[in-house]
Amino acid sequence: MLTEERHQKILQLLDQKSVVKSQELASLFNASESTIRRDLQELEDANLLER
Repeated sequence: MLTEERHQKILQLLDQKSVVKSQELASLFNASESTIRRDLQELEDANLLER
């Protein structure tokens, strides 16, 4: 899955659920937790989410 696609899916999931654990995202997207943490940091840096 491409990074941009994963970012969009993370944001969609957060629209449905206001809180999601990085472990849950890693499992859903078959990605490492470090990848998910990096994605979340990038989204936070872009002011698209707040942790």
